[in-house]
Amino acid sequence: MALEIPMEVTLIMGPRSEDRSPESAATRIGLGARLLQSLTAEKIHEAGHGRKTFQLERDLDGPECLVMHSVLHVDRARAMSQRELWELIGRELMTGPLASKDRKYLAFLSCTRYRGAPNPRTHEDTLARTQGHAALGGGGLALFGSACLHTWPTCMAQVLARFLDTTAIDTEQLMDDSNYRGTHGGCLATTLGSVLHELGHTFDLGHTRDGIMGRGFDYVDRVFVGAAGIDSNRNPVRREPQHTTVALSRPLSVTVTVQQPPVASPRRNRLLSETSSRSGGLVGFEASGTRTPGRLSAPASPELNRSFARSIAASAETPAQTDRTYWGGSCAALLAHHRWFNSDLDNVRRLNCNDLKYDAKRNVVRSRFGVRIIELRESVGGLVVASRQFPGNHLTLEAMVPPPPPHCLAALTLVAEDSVGSILKHPLPTAF
Repeated sequence: MALEIPMEVTLIMGPRSEDRSPESAATRIGLGARLLQSLTAEKIHEAGHGRKTFQLERDLDGPECLVMHSVLHVDRARAMSQRELWELIGRELMTGPLASKDRKYLAFLSCTRYRGAPNPRTHEDTLARTQGHAALGGGGLALFGSACLHTWPTCMAQVLARFLDTTAIDTEQLMDDSNYRGTHGGCLATTLGSVLHELGHTFDLGHTRDGIMGRGFDYVDRVFVGAAGIDSNRNPVRREPQHTTVALSRPLSVTVTVQQPPVASPRRNRLLSETSSRSGGLVGFEASGTRTPGRLSAPASPELNRSFARSIAASAETPAQTDRTYWGGSCAALLAHHRWFNSDLDNVRRLNCNDLKYDAKRNVVRSRFGVRIIELRESVGGLVVASRQFPGNHLTLEAMVPPPPPHCLAALTLVAEDSVGSILKHPLPTAF
């Protein structure tokens, strides 16, 4: 069964010069999602796993987004926290006509309102002046506010210009979610990248110290315009962009052509549900009432960003990481073998129960289909602190769990995946 991602949105904020209608919002989200489809495939390919990506429910057919009319009153929504909104919208989705165990949901809130904060010093100051906002993903739902959606392109012809837009954000009127860059292009890069980051959580990814599941998602602009991205400080820098052509055709085929090096077109993949035993509903909204919380991501301070930018400029980066937007090794491997990313695992999913197990006495993970990835993550925050991968055609039926790094005192969770995309999550004892 194919993954389906309906997307919900209505009226958005923005300058008067922008079309802020529900139709315009839907168009922006649809195009943004397809850009992320292409980016996901290319970054998995760069990690050595071929081109695999998620499928949107409608592809190029029909309206890009569906509008869900919530029963939640707008005043109450604007008084709720991000996590409260995520939980309520998730429950509403799974009790309504859009409910499906074979979908993940990318949703945008129409109630987001920015109340103005002249020269906010920190991102926390900006968030304190923003109501009905979310940037939170986990389980089966990635939820976002719409205050910066006006910076997103509405057509392919606008993509380069929007990423390179150095117009300063008027913080008295508009939310600045640009990781301290202060420009419309910076807002587009950070918010589009944040969508990919939070979607990563819905596909069982944890946090990493860098890359897409770290703060590397702030720089998705560099994937599309090369070194012409907006600098990480408030002084935008224009550089000569690489010559890139991105084309969408029907049925969905995303083709990216770069003068040097050449890039072939990613193949389209259907995505499958994670577990064969799931009875339905959002992952993380169980019948018992327990939940797997979504994960929040906050931007680094301006000082840390400038320090990081200097260290990056002074170091020799690998070609796959020069744009700072990449899947970490275990993240790429997990996506490459994930059931939502492999249609050829459908029969295996139907015929076999979950065979992936953890033997605590021997501290090993085993699966008759072959273990592919083992991670140790901090139980609070989900940061990956250690990992092992088992690539190639030879199946590793049993593998030792890697030791935690020295001086790691945090409670840890074991996360593993096998060749057929089964996922195991097991809390480890504190004395592990």
